Amino acid sequence: MNFNRTPFATPFFDPTGLGFAVPKPERMNWRAISIVTVCFDPTEREAVFVNADGYAVPLEPHPYEIKRLLELAVSREYGRVCGSGQFAMKPARLGVLQNQGQLKRWIAYHLEQPARYANDLAGWAAYVETDLLEERRAIEAAAQALATLRRPLAAQTPRPTADALERRRADLMAEYRRRKAENDAVNAWLRGDASTPPLLQALAS
Repeated sequence: MNFNRTPFATPFFDPTGLGFAVPKPERMNWRAISIVTVCFDPTEREAVFVNADGYAVPLEPHPYEIKRLLELAVSREYGRVCGSGQFAMKPARLGVLQNQGQLKRWIAYHLEQPARYANDLAGWAAYVETDLLEERRAIEAAAQALATLRRPLAAQTPRPTADALERRRADLMAEYRRRKAENDAVNAWLRGDASTPPLLQALAS
């Protein structure tokens, strides 16, 4: 099999610009754009990428660099192609592969998932509390530094107030609603319920 030169050096290329990526434990991950399964045919170097909600995602695999991603798999299923939605492998194609004995070439590589996704309110609530704690510490540190520099004005230095922290909490919840709406829009497109990708919808609005 001859593969032409690939103009990218990462395991896969995201032509949608929606930010599909493998979830990372140090950040808040959203289900719709988190790649958690890669179904791969090593003979044809064909792949089906699947997000955390089970929808197939239109990504382009690198015929060689994808190996770096597959090596991170925590489990594998042999002779299986998964994923649903408009970019999933069609039943007719699956039937042909099965009848011709080619489905057994496919391997579903399941990647490690985070303990919680940002979509989950409990996960987001934990993130909010951590953020507010850091915000409080930052305010206190700034107040202490100012008090040290200007001792006569120490009584006037700002203190972390309930109002300030509640404003921050409100901002984070607004961000949650916005990001969740974006997440839902991505999944709607992957299902085939929307005719254009969310990024193009945003540009057109």
